[in-house]
Amino acid sequence: LVYGPAFQGLAELWRDGSSAYGIVRLPEGLKPDGYGVHPALLDAALHSLVGVQKETGADGTALLPFEWTGVELYAAGATELRVRVDLEEAARTLRVTVADQHGRPVAHARGLRLQEASAERIRAGRSADHLYRVDFQPLPSLRAEQEAPDGESWVAGGSGRLARALGAQAFDGVDALLVRLDEEGAQAPSRIVIDATAVGLDDADGDALAATTGALVALQRLLAQPLLEQTELVWVTSGAVAVDADGGDVRDLVHAPLWGLLRAARSERAERVIRLVDVDAVADAALGVWAAGEPELAVRDGELLAARLVRTVADEGARPPALDSEGAVLITGGLGELGRAVAAHLVGVHGVRHVVLTSRRGADAPGAGDVVAALRAVGAESVRVVACDVGDRAQVA
Repeated sequence: LVYGPAFQGLAELWRDGSSAYGIVRLPEGLKPDGYGVHPALLDAALHSLVGVQKETGADGTALLPFEWTGVELYAAGATELRVRVDLEEAARTLRVTVADQHGRPVAHARGLRLQEASAERIRAGRSADHLYRVDFQPLPSLRAEQEAPDGESWVAGGSGRLARALGAQAFDGVDALLVRLDEEGAQAPSRIVIDATAVGLDDADGDALAATTGALVALQRLLAQPLLEQTELVWVTSGAVAVDADGGDVRDLVHAPLWGLLRAARSERAERVIRLVDVDAVADAALGVWAAGEPELAVRDGELLAARLVRTVADEGARPPALDSEGAVLITGGLGELGRAVAAHLVGVHGVRHVVLTSRRGADAPGAGDVVAALRAVGAESVRVVACDVGDRAQVA
């Protein structure tokens, strides 16, 4: 485990059997304002655990906080804490008592359940949880056009560098672009490019939430324009998506959420062309913007990379999670095509014997009886079909 300077606040530590006592201080430059207990200070308090944790050798395991119970906060604003932790080794549970430097109570946790973590467990968890991943791959067949295709291109936002690189008409933002579109006799461009290549845009100011909200509003306004129904919408970022396996090429966390937002928008508006292009140099942006037909592209060192879904290679020795054959498995949307396939796989392959399927109409849904019969035929002992709108918290409960 590697901790940055903000999480190195444990100053002194004593041990007495299964109890440890520590002094933690908020690192210089951090302010407690706005918190009950500053997160970095609380995290440092939990580092006192090393005083009572048994040595685990060189296998790289560590006990990490997992589940809190019985937490009470008595005071706020502390910059220095006196901490006592008591470990119940068998239950892997920690009791935490915190006071300020004058001995006044700050917080108490009746129980903090710990969970063992290790590099091996993390690798196993990754291989079990994710069967596929997105990989950016060079495609020899993909055309990397240097010149603009037919039709006019408009660029909204940015400093103007991207517009110059594309040889396109520049607008200060979506507002100015829509004003131009409203002019009498205006013709819609073939593509509109939104420049999100720089942190600190006027509408973002280095704030990921503001940048994402602004992008959503811009997208909604552009999609609402009848004249733009045939116009391609392209967002260009710089260093906002990982191409390297270690993610070292991600520099712009402000605009990184745009990739998830626009992926969702594309799935909801499949009839519209919404594309994402990430570049390491604005001068190379044309390579990705002009390469039509690919929804997600990255340009690195002048090379064009396309997003592809690839199977995750399982780590050697990793095991899939075991399912309790005596427990019930709940499948939402269980009467749909995918739900039926998942249920049949769990029963026939993983030995699940009790299944609960939800749908809006429940047992009254067409074909519900056939689904139950099919699952019983492959080994299910009980199959319940329940009417439930999973978007309604009360019905789910």
